Amino acid sequence: MKLYYRECGKGQPMILLHGNGEDSTYFENQIRFFSKKYRVIAIDTRGHGKSPRGTRPFTVEQFAKDLKGFLDEKRLRHIILLGFSDGGNVALTFSLRYPEYVDRLILNGANLNPLGVKAATQIPITVGYGFCLACKAASQFGRMLTEIAAVPSGRKKKRKTVKRKDTPGQIAGAVPLQRQPSPERQSCKKEQYKGSLEQKTELLGLMVKGPWIEPEELKRLKMPVLVIAGTKDMIRNGHTRRIYYGIPDSRLRLIAGNHFIASEKSFEFNRAVAAFLHATEGSKVKTMKRLWADRHPGRLDQEMGFDSAVLVPLLEKDGEYHLLFEVRAGVLKCQPGEVCFPGGAVEKGETRKEAAVRETMEELGVYKSQIDLVAPLDILITPANLGVYPFLAELKGYKGTFSGDEVDHVFTVPLKWFLEHEPECYDTDVQTIPGKDFPFDLIPGGEDYHWRRGRYKVMFYRYGENVIWGMTAKILHSFVEMYREDFRA
Repeated sequence: MKLYYRECGKGQPMILLHGNGEDSTYFENQIRFFSKKYRVIAIDTRGHGKSPRGTRPFTVEQFAKDLKGFLDEKRLRHIILLGFSDGGNVALTFSLRYPEYVDRLILNGANLNPLGVKAATQIPITVGYGFCLACKAASQFGRMLTEIAAVPSGRKKKRKTVKRKDTPGQIAGAVPLQRQPSPERQSCKKEQYKGSLEQKTELLGLMVKGPWIEPEELKRLKMPVLVIAGTKDMIRNGHTRRIYYGIPDSRLRLIAGNHFIASEKSFEFNRAVAAFLHATEGSKVKTMKRLWADRHPGRLDQEMGFDSAVLVPLLEKDGEYHLLFEVRAGVLKCQPGEVCFPGGAVEKGETRKEAAVRETMEELGVYKSQIDLVAPLDILITPANLGVYPFLAELKGYKGTFSGDEVDHVFTVPLKWFLEHEPECYDTDVQTIPGKDFPFDLIPGGEDYHWRRGRYKVMFYRYGENVIWGMTAKILHSFVEMYREDFRA
């Protein structure tokens, strides 16, 4: 959905979110003041101002999703997010869900739940919401009575049917597709929503039904946060302080005034926000440390290789745990006849865990409900830049099924056997061989450059007629060692 917005200035993006029943014009003084240094973008929330209502739920959570969609469309990151009242609740919800977008956060008159609003304000809101619901119910009941009264008594008259030729793409007697409403009708519908009973009900419902944010969640916010409110705000002073105390890197500023200090005390408000932004600008290194401290590292040269995921299946037989292995079908082009765990390439749009489960279901002919994931195991990166991501799981109710297209047969080995037998290990050489077009003139020594040589260990387990080796043996050995250490086996 396209949200209406006003944009002014250049620099770091500063997003402004208005309150309940307001629109972007509420921030006139802030737009004028902060656009001298920042790229200020004031948004009209769904169903507010010049933004359409749409068909999605009218909730704080949906508004947060709308904001993410807006930022993605504009390719905006590292934003300063300022939210007032319900806009503050949206800003808080958004920052908890998508913290990677937010550099600094300003919460003006926000609340964690409806109980944070003073009774003198909240009670009339709740009563008004109940009244609107009653009016809507009465209106619907009145329409129903009108429709019943309009039905004629006695026999229904047969409608005359007019024969007409079928138009291309239309079957005789079929109901024609409804036309999309014209822009004029859409505009009319939009105007009908403004100030309507439906809009009033939804606006009041926002303040009655939410938000519901647990104080413990605030600890997840890592960015600098300014909590700012009026001394006579409609939000309880203790509730505002509770938000401040709950956020690790936060500052509290109270300004003499009511809930609308950004508009009515704009000089003091703007100065307080500007001081916060100046104090938290910091260096690029500090920002990197905050943004990337909990980052999950990726893999270099990902485009040169690919990821695969496997499942290490445990199943219970005769009172002890066994590991299940597959023998790959002889008709396969890749590694025919070799022993392996169920698994395969990670497809676009799925996680590695999902890939491991999907491949297991396909190869062993089991249901997802039979796969009880236990834990991820250590990742294996091969010299060929293949990343293998194994997951340990218990396989329940397995009946020995498998897909003949991919699997020749399956077998199991008691876990106890691997604890009692060490693998055979052999070293192989790994060396760099430059291509014919390699630019030797750019490196010291040219063609005589001394490339570093590596060693790659290959493991083998011999179990009867079966040989478990290579990547499967390495993953297996890592799991056995982890089991031996943690269970003192």
